[in-house]
Amino acid sequence: MLELMRSLHKRTQSLEEQVFSMFDHFDREDLKDHTAAVVTAAKEIATRFDLNHDKLVTMAYFHDLGRLIPLDRMVIFCESRGYDVSSEEARVPGMLHQKASAAIARDVFDYRDKQSLEGIMIHTTLKAGASLYAKALFVADKLTWDETEHEFIREMRSAANESLEAAIRIYLDDVHKNRHEMAIYHPWTHQAYIDYC
Repeated sequence: MLELMRSLHKRTQSLEEQVFSMFDHFDREDLKDHTAAVVTAAKEIATRFDLNHDKLVTMAYFHDLGRLIPLDRMVIFCESRGYDVSSEEARVPGMLHQKASAAIARDVFDYRDKQSLEGIMIHTTLKAGASLYAKALFVADKLTWDETEHEFIREMRSAANESLEAAIRIYLDDVHKNRHEMAIYHPWTHQAYIDYC
């Protein structure tokens, strides 16, 4: 899979063109649309909180590349790239897409910014002690969700005007309240809840 991705990677293109051509190759218009929305949210957050625009936007482009890995190969893929897989992640391998995304950014795009890779690796679950850029990507990702499916998103959007932490608390509080209804309550998310709430 990585070899195929490397063959699709054309360094002469812009980052957007490189990432979107991969999504096109795998016929994932949904990922293309979602990533474009997260990039837009990341730009707004970078401006609002005076963050490095290029760094956060790069993280946004990379954040869901791991969704290109088939679910039945996700555990092996992540382990082969040096990531530990928890028992919870093995049960719900879709959760591993965040680790797979960091691996693809590192191993296909040769992206080496450790703080950014860490942010990509936790953009779905978050975790305690996350960096400012990890929090910004986490919020940018969630703000693109459909309000009709996730009622807390409107409140989260409003809170994000105040601070990233305020928006994060709304999300984590909702997830914690509904943890018994979820397929997985990731240990990192629980640690983040303890840390922020």
